[in-house]
Amino acid sequence: MTNELLERRRKIEQLIPDKGMRNLIFDFGESDTGFLSNRRKYIDYVKTTLYIVTLIAYKKFADYKLRLEKMPSLERAKVVSAFSNAMVRLYNMLDGCYASGRFDFELVENIILNMQVDAAMNRDRSFLESVGMSRYFNFSFLGNDLSKFIFSLKKSMLSSRYIPDFEFEDLVRFFTAFPFLLNAQLEFKDVDYCEVPLRSVVAVINGEQIDMGHLIIEISEQMNYLYGVTMTDPHVFTQKDPNKAQIISAEYVPFCGSSDFCIMYSDDSVSERFPRTIYICYDLAVEDFLRELRLMHVQSEKDSYFFRDFFFVDNKYIKYLALTISDLINAEGRRKLYEFYGKKYGKVFKQLSGSQVIRWDEIIIFLLLEVGIYNLLTYLFKNTNLNYAEVKEAFRLRFGESVAKLEREYDIIREPSNSLLLRNTNNMIHCKVQALILLATRLLTANEVKISVSDSLASVAEIVDDLKAIEQNAFMQIDEKILYYVNKLINFNSVIVIFYEGLMSCYDKFKTRDLEESARLLFSTQESNALATDNFALFRQVTMQVRRRIYSRCEKIFTIKALNNEALLVLLELVRNSFAMLSNLNNSLNIRNTSKNEQFYDLTGRRKLFDDETFDMTSKNVISALEQLRGARISSNDLCNSIIRYLEYMRDGSVDRAAPIEGAIYPILGTCSQTIMSQDGYRYSYLSINTGKGENRLDVKIISNEPMNIGDVYYCVPNIRRCLRVPSDRDKEKYIWINPQIIPYEAYQPNASASFEGLTDRADYDRVAELIYSSDVRLYGKMFGCRENAKKVLSVLFEKGKSIYNKKYVRILRLPQTEKGGKEIIAVATLYSQLPEWEDAVFESAFRTAGVPITDDTRNALESVRDTFDDTIGNNYYVCDLCVAENYRGCGYAKFMLNCLIHVAEKDFSGKNVVLSVYEENFAALNLYNLMGFIPYVSDYDSRGCGRNNREKYFKMIKYV
Repeated sequence: MTNELLERRRKIEQLIPDKGMRNLIFDFGESDTGFLSNRRKYIDYVKTTLYIVTLIAYKKFADYKLRLEKMPSLERAKVVSAFSNAMVRLYNMLDGCYASGRFDFELVENIILNMQVDAAMNRDRSFLESVGMSRYFNFSFLGNDLSKFIFSLKKSMLSSRYIPDFEFEDLVRFFTAFPFLLNAQLEFKDVDYCEVPLRSVVAVINGEQIDMGHLIIEISEQMNYLYGVTMTDPHVFTQKDPNKAQIISAEYVPFCGSSDFCIMYSDDSVSERFPRTIYICYDLAVEDFLRELRLMHVQSEKDSYFFRDFFFVDNKYIKYLALTISDLINAEGRRKLYEFYGKKYGKVFKQLSGSQVIRWDEIIIFLLLEVGIYNLLTYLFKNTNLNYAEVKEAFRLRFGESVAKLEREYDIIREPSNSLLLRNTNNMIHCKVQALILLATRLLTANEVKISVSDSLASVAEIVDDLKAIEQNAFMQIDEKILYYVNKLINFNSVIVIFYEGLMSCYDKFKTRDLEESARLLFSTQESNALATDNFALFRQVTMQVRRRIYSRCEKIFTIKALNNEALLVLLELVRNSFAMLSNLNNSLNIRNTSKNEQFYDLTGRRKLFDDETFDMTSKNVISALEQLRGARISSNDLCNSIIRYLEYMRDGSVDRAAPIEGAIYPILGTCSQTIMSQDGYRYSYLSINTGKGENRLDVKIISNEPMNIGDVYYCVPNIRRCLRVPSDRDKEKYIWINPQIIPYEAYQPNASASFEGLTDRADYDRVAELIYSSDVRLYGKMFGCRENAKKVLSVLFEKGKSIYNKKYVRILRLPQTEKGGKEIIAVATLYSQLPEWEDAVFESAFRTAGVPITDDTRNALESVRDTFDDTIGNNYYVCDLCVAENYRGCGYAKFMLNCLIHVAEKDFSGKNVVLSVYEENFAALNLYNLMGFIPYVSDYDSRGCGRNNREKYFKMIKYV
């Protein structure tokens, strides 16, 4: 053993002096000289320790529950009424963990993190204080790092190939947060009435003996914990109940390893024996087991109750919003809430009110879902002690710097009422509700995705922030950054051309709509809305045609694998072409005495889109920075900065940082924050715009006949002749835009009309098979031989039960109407919620039925697919075979498909995440997945069915939902 390992061992022995405890945590591994040198194992030691901590907490809870049961009813009611909501939450989780059937890691994670929050928020009456464990743990020592360690642990559980960023120093710091390890000793005692040698554990901590009893069992030097409990004849057990359950089956899982087993506890001898089962039989076996662990309410299928399993799944931001609310509202607020909503939901509330405690977490979750988040928060802010600042501080306690970051980004989160001119109670409450919803969703919704690189739903400010974040990303290679910047730039320029060509093509229709609507009563919007919908459909059709023409020029960028001089020349050509495309658009708008020039002037108040000299200067700076990369491996920072300066010019129409937003060249993107019909009979709305010039968003008053919906996103082109800036009483200017050109984002985005469907119609089989084949031509070329063979075989496999290509796994995108006149399928993907059943015999039978030969290449390709499934899916959703038809690529359909697939996983409420694989060479897909929040957690090589000498690097990526 090296000196370094000896020093590490001495450090561990100082933190965990007891050999028995070390053997438990390190799996009898301390005699192995490498047990502290294997970084892959460090995170496993964390997992074992967290299980030990949770099991000790459960035992202490069982003893505490026994003390409660022995109290007189009035005294017990007084104690229970003083529980904090966090205490209630932990009480319910521990009371129900075996009733739910499984002591899994989701439970452990929830108990540990909730104990940490409870200890911080309720020091004097916390759960740890109540059950006598306040000196056992020092959660504050770890702070937010505890959740980071758990996050790394969860990723490591997904794949054996993942090596977490977790060093020996992190392990030492983790152990230091559990001071009970310093003086804990493990003692063992034999289990009576057992036919094989079993030992249970007694933990001696600070002189206190904690008999773990049935919770931890040692057999043949393997340490096991109680995982699940089932009863053959479940009844609520009392001492006088003659019908108590006669047999209890306790399932045990090793802390390390996989050889699980069962112990059958029975009051009578058992004649029928089962493998991997140990029997403990005597006349009080069941009673002793139940009373020791206080399992008086082990539930059967008939005894389930509302939301019992809520904490064992990830319900995103609603979960944490509910926990925070229930922690903060006082007894009077709870009473008001119960009485107000109890009139309508009394039956549900009764289900959620046990004999000991009212489960406020679940009541509030139910109300958030049933009443609506906005309505419930409005009631709470208006009628209870719920305080926005306290809610924000509670989130800060759980999520640390993330809250501070959001405060810097959003003025409304920092101080909800800052922008109010009329500070009445209703307005103040409305702002607080909006701010809290924004804070919770931005902070806690894991599936908040950015839009794909093409047709990006982003303001210039957001694009600039994105580029800055990429430049600071230490994990991306310079080549990847440069490709990303160029891709973003080309698509940015393309959006401008597509948008204005569509706008000008639809000028007559938009003007007709405005004139016709102005002649109507402004209160009657149904007919005008229908007219607007028709016009926006035309706008979408025109922009779709322009988009296809433009993106066909940019396909070269997706073929670049390495940035050599030749590739840089290709990028230079693409960038120059995109600038030339913009310049041509500007020139076409600036030809005087033409209808196009007059129409553009009528819409925007300008004779040209941008100033030629400034455009030339900023665009040439980008080209110069790109040229300097040739032959020199310099930083990508110069290119990034030159693009940012160009984007800022396009945002303001000027190089002056103080330039007004009305001069924007890129269409202004904003969200409708308020819409009002005045008493004088005219409609106006407020558009909230992120300009990136300061911390505050710009709120513009839009006076227009165009109906706008609160929360919807719009592209806006103001007419500079109809833009007013009025001084306000707060040393700010109010912006008023009269009749700007408003385009709903859905009207511009081409995928808005696509429908997400399953595969049901045999008439679609050939088209779907073609797209699956196109998703990886090299792999499927080896598997099937050619596209026609793939159509024949896959059409058979779609109908086969034990097939990974069964139609139940297939999802499609279909356009309602295409230029060809039919409902064309334009994209396909397969989605698996678990490892699918498949048999080689079924696969081979399909080939025979289709009359397609099976070759060695076929078997190699199938083996490659099998390896990907077996090592990837785990307990997650798995996306495979994602493909968009060639004519529709670069239009956002891949993003749309992925969003739909993610939504399927979210609706499952099973806590499963979404996993996919992507090859290193597929830059376009990698960019899309990164932007949508997928995290690479494994990289490896496979043969892609092409033999061992043709190995391709791929990434496995996960999105936590």
